[in-house]
Order: sequence, then C-alpha cells, then structure tokens
Amino acid sequence: MARIEGALLAVEGVTQARVNLITETAIVVATSPELIVDRLIRAVRHAGYDAEVGRVGVTGTTGQIQPRRLRPQRRALIQAIGLALPVVGLEHLAPALGFDGAGGYLWWRVVQAILCLVLLVSSAGGPIVIGGLRALVHRRANRDLLVSLGVTVAFVASVISLLSPNATAFHFDTAAMIVGFIVLGRYLETRARREASQAVEMLTFEATGVGGASTVGRMLRAVEQAQTGQIRMQRIADRVLEVFVPVVFVLALITFAGWCIAAEAGGAQAGQAAGRLGWALGRAVAVLVIASPCAMGLAGPAALLVAAGRAALRGILVGDAAALEAASHLNAVLLDKTGTLTTGRPEVKDIFDEPVGAITKEPREVLQWTASAEQFSQHPLARAIVARAKECNLTLQDADEFANHPGSGIQAVIDGRTVLVGSVSLMTNHQVDLSAVESRVQQMSADGQTVVLLAIDGVCAGLIGLADAVRPGASRAAERIARLGLDLALVTGDQASTAAALAASVGVKDVHARMLPEEKLAEVRRRQERGQRVAFVGDGLNEAQALTAAEVGISFVAGTDVALESADITLLGDDLTLIPEAIELARRSMRIIKQNLFWAFFYNLVAIPLAAGGKIPPGIAAAVMMCSSIGVVLNSLRLRGRKS
Repeated sequence: MARIEGALLAVEGVTQARVNLITETAIVVATSPELIVDRLIRAVRHAGYDAEVGRVGVTGTTGQIQPRRLRPQRRALIQAIGLALPVVGLEHLAPALGFDGAGGYLWWRVVQAILCLVLLVSSAGGPIVIGGLRALVHRRANRDLLVSLGVTVAFVASVISLLSPNATAFHFDTAAMIVGFIVLGRYLETRARREASQAVEMLTFEATGVGGASTVGRMLRAVEQAQTGQIRMQRIADRVLEVFVPVVFVLALITFAGWCIAAEAGGAQAGQAAGRLGWALGRAVAVLVIASPCAMGLAGPAALLVAAGRAALRGILVGDAAALEAASHLNAVLLDKTGTLTTGRPEVKDIFDEPVGAITKEPREVLQWTASAEQFSQHPLARAIVARAKECNLTLQDADEFANHPGSGIQAVIDGRTVLVGSVSLMTNHQVDLSAVESRVQQMSADGQTVVLLAIDGVCAGLIGLADAVRPGASRAAERIARLGLDLALVTGDQASTAAALAASVGVKDVHARMLPEEKLAEVRRRQERGQRVAFVGDGLNEAQALTAAEVGISFVAGTDVALESADITLLGDDLTLIPEAIELARRSMRIIKQNLFWAFFYNLVAIPLAAGGKIPPGIAAAVMMCSSIGVVLNSLRLRGRKS
C-alpha cells in the first residue's frame, strides 16, 4: 500500500493519494487529474501492480466494488477447479493404474503439461503469473511475486523433466494445486471483504439531499476515508514487507542449494540424485508459496474496513485510520456544554427587567433589545432568544455596528445606543455594575439556567435565563467513559454555578467554567503537556481551535460547519453514549490489528522452516497460505459484534 501511494505521489501534479488495499482502489487528488491519468496508471504498473480508471462518485468503492470482483473470480474458480483436479488426479491415479511404465509414462505427463499450461494462461492462473512477472520486470516485490515464482518454477522444471529422460522433477500437480488454492483463497477472501463492507448498504434513510450532499453520501465518504491512511503498526508491517520478499527468495535458494548438497554428500546415484533434485526443487517452491505476504498486507486494512462499517452502522463517522488509532490511545475527554453535553436547543425560561436611568425596561423590551443585538449571531443561545422574540411578534431593529466577543457575548450599536449582550465576564470587562442583579444571577445559575445579561449604555437593563435539555444518555456516557479509565471534564464559557449544577446532574466531577475559546485550547494543551492524550467534544465555532489541537476532535453532525471540518470523528444523532462507543470500537480495532499482525508474523516464523524442511509439500503450502489470509479477514469480521 505504501509503495503504491509513493508511486502515485511521485507523479507531477498529485497532491494527495490514498490507497485502499481491501477494496483495491486509490483516491488521487491532483491539480489537473484529466491530464495525468495515463501517468498514474503507468506509475501503479511500475510499482508492480495494475490499475484502471474507476467511476467517480462516493458509492463507487465500498458498496459496489466487491460484487464486481466476485463474478469474474467465481468464473476463475470454476476454471481452476476444472483444470487443476485432472492434473492432480493423474498424478495419483496413473501410477496406481499401471500407467507409469514405458508405454504409458509419456502420454499422461503430456496431458498434465497441456492441462497445466491451459490453467496458467486462463483467467484463473493468468493474473497470478502476469502480476508476478510485472513485479519482476519493474523490480518491485508484491504479493503475487512469490506465488508466481513458485508456480513458474514448478511448471518449467516439470517441462524440463518431461524433455530430459533422466530428470524426475515433475511438479505439474504442485503448480495446479497452488493456482487452485490461490484462486479459491482470493474468492473466499473477496466474499469476506464484501461481507465486511456491507454495513452501509444495510444504514434505511429518508432522502433530504442528493448524492454527496446527502447524509448517506457523507457516511459513504467517511467509511472510505476511514479505510485509507495508515496506522503506525501497518507502517511498520509495510517496512518489513519491503525486505520480506527478497529475504524469502534468498531462503528458497538456500533451501534448494542445501538439499542439493545433501543429496551429493549422501552419495546418491544418478537416478537417486535426480529424485533428490526434484525434492529440493519442491521444497524451494513450498518456501516461496507458503511465505506469500498476503496476511501481513491484509492485517490492518481488513480490520479498518470492518471497523469503519461497524462505526457507520452505529452513527459514528471516522475521518481516517489515524483518527481511529488516536482514539484507541485516549486517556482524557473534554466536553463542551452548549450543543454537546446539552442538545444545543435552549429555550428562554425567565426574563427580568432592570431600570436604566429614567427608563424602566419591561421584560418585552428586554427581549426586544437583546434579540435585536443577537439576530445575526449563530450561537444557540442567540437563536433561542431571537426565536422567542419572533413568537412574541416583537419588531427587531438592525444594529448599526456589531462586534463579536467569542465565548462571552456581543457588542452592538442600536438606535444610537451601545448595547452589550452576554455573560457576567463580558459585563465585568466593560465595567457594568452588576451588584443589583448578582443574587438573582446566582439563583438562576444554581437552577441550571444560563444567564444572558443586557446592558444599555453601560447600565444593566435586564437578564434572560435559558435552559437547555441534557443530551440523551449523558449519565450513561459519563459512567462508561469512567469505566474506560478516562478522565472526564466539562469545559464551558457558562457561569460556574450553572456548569456545576449541570455537571452534577450527569455525574461529571471535573468542571472548568467561564472559559473563553483560547482558554479551552489552553486546557487541551496543558493536559497534553502532562502526557495525556485528549479528545475534545464540541459543536460550535468557539470550539474549533480546541477540536483541532486535541488528538481526537469529536463533533455532532448538527454542529457548525467549522466544527465539522475541525473534527476527526462526527457523531450522528443525539446520544452521548456514542462517544464511549467510538473509543471502545477504536480500542477493539487496534487489538484486532495487533492479533492479525502477530498471527501473520508467527505464521511465517513457523511455516517457512517447516516448508524448507520438507514437512509441508508445495500444494499444501498454498492451502496453508490461503488459510492464513482468510484467517486474518475472518478475525477482522469479529469487529462486527460487540465483543472482540
């Protein structure tokens, strides 16, 4: 995967390249893609693989690629079985029926050779041989190279033996069995991949947008992106694969040479020496075939595919593989309040008026002035105040001047008067005297209301109390996050008493109130400096910096565009338990990947010596290799369940 990405990035004009090994697709971003398509294809072929132009669109990879692969693979499997079985059958039946004498010896070997040749040029064996030859020509080691070398060596040696009266290195059955098992393995592997990628095809929707703009379009993009990129473990595996194939090739040569030397040292006669040569060749072929690096290449991508599908099915959209990996290492979660811990749909509960000079502002006037100042703000509190004003049929005035104070409120000039709307800190910073309303602010905050104050020309004119419903599952989410061993804290720009009351109701003990956006960012960095890996959960413009700085930024799909762009993980729906579920899934995914990589390395550590020692014949070696690759995919499929 890394080699193909590197080859694509080396093409002039390419700015991004992401390769998905499971779906066998690459997404390339280029300055002039229509002008460099041919060069991209040549670059992939030069890397030892093949490529063709795919269909543009968000549904062209995950959901449809596997059915297109299965049909030709099913035909190839039928061809492989139909041609391989007679070759293998002749190997075992002809001697038993007495056809190995002088009269019958030649013809059944010729039949084997013809059937084997047809198999190697058919749609079953052709792609294997061509893939290996392409890798050899371009001096690039890929997963086809070792198998192709094994099949070619077995077939060529058999033909030479057929033409040489003293040679007995017949491995037609070996070549046929290798091709048969490889084709069967790839068919089963593709079926498993298709099963793994069906999560999105299952996810019933009401269409509210078209194509990529729809929710399902975004989900499909998220599933595709979550499979791309590389995690640290897979990068290590790729570096190992860079040297793995050449090392195996050398080991196969050593195996062949070692058995030839053993035959000579044993003083074997001419016929025996020829037989030993055949054995030596068979063991070298077994080493080539059994060590195919398919399992190592699939270890990470297979798990990422299933994890992305499972996450999407649960309403968790993961940005890329790196986000999933980072989520598995988290040890702290910081929650914003409005729109995160709460639904982001606050409602006006209380309105109180205060005298301004000689004018007494009644509640309707307080609401009118406040809504006039807030009418162009996108903050959830502002929207709630404006909505209440419209319900009351109040006429709103346009502001002549407007200034936003992120995290604390706004300042405007309306009808020639300076209007401040916002928090206690905003009022304090502008020397507004709050002594007359201090006790009322404290009481409203203790009741869980968020207090928005109104000041006109530097004098407090009134206050509005708003309450926002807590998101579903907040208490259960806090409990599950604690069980995962994560620190959980609430960070908010709201008053301390309001934040404390809300946090206590859901079981959050660590509360940081009256925080400006830059202070939220500072809290993220402070924890990172202490060695914590932080997830920040927020949905507004004020949280964009903290979302970006955290190891994992999490936002809800109803959040602002800025928050969604800054987030690594996007949650559909309102349930806060999606947060611990995303972290649990990430941890399970990394655990499965570790298991896959351990199995892939352990398999080769055990299998190669056994093949070199003659304990595993070449044909069986192909079956064992097939099982190792399928085992990795099946192990990854366990991520579809709740326990892994």
